[in-house]
Amino acid sequence: MKAVFDTNIFVSALAIPGGHADRAVSLVVDGRIDLCISKEIIHETLGVLAQKFSRGPEELSRGRFSCLSLPK
Repeated sequence: MKAVFDTNIFVSALAIPGGHADRAVSLVVDGRIDLCISKEIIHETLGVLAQKFSRGPEELSRGRFSCLSLPK
């Protein structure tokens, strides 16, 4: 199965552990769903998370989302 997540899914996954979004991201991490994502969504997500958590996008990119490969 393939899925497309927007920024809201990633933010919700971090903000509400155990919630629907967190479970959806876990399915991707576990390899049960193939994530279709663009570099633009990743950059937007890192920007939003940087604002919300007062961290730099580079620092955040080394976190949980680093296990997701960027499209070539």
